[in-house]
Amino acid sequence: MRILESFVVDDIRVSIFSMNNKYIVKLEIGPYEQSYKIDTEDVEGLPAVKKMLDEDFISASRELFLKMHQNFQNAIEHPSE
Repeated sequence: MRILESFVVDDIRVSIFSMNNKYIVKLEIGPYEQSYKIDTEDVEGLPAVKKMLDEDFISASRELFLKMHQNFQNAIEHPSE
């Protein structure tokens, strides 16, 4: 896996990798991460991948991070018996 680019959008670290004819977009906040695999045939290069990471995408991802955090906190506070 080869890292193509890494940058921060507000509090989200974004890394874009290339591996096996796929772009892998990884978003991280603290202990949580989301990753998306995109076939290289489905986009026209790295600029197209970066264009996908618009304000709406980042906002929706932030909401998922919040849900992930809530889910994890619930699991800690109320473990299965």
